[in-house]
Amino acid sequence: MSNYLGIVIKQSLKNASAIKSNIIARKNVHNWLFYLVSVEESAFHSHIKALQDSMVTDDEWYAHYFRRQSILIAGKQWSIMGET
Repeated sequence: MSNYLGIVIKQSLKNASAIKSNIIARKNVHNWLFYLVSVEESAFHSHIKALQDSMVTDDEWYAHYFRRQSILIAGKQWSIMGET
């Protein structure tokens, strides 16, 4: 079984501790810090909830997750899952 991979921007979070254990890579691009995260399927829904709870509220941020043919986009109060 493969994990979900996701891209989360540090500036979208009040505190990155909610996803710290899932971070497998970091990339700085200008003033942005991108995290690549890996999440097991069994922990995916609780991870998304923790991510949403830690997102800032002063702007509309979202994160992308993918696994095989599935993609999920999660915002502070919403998420959309689809198949490619």
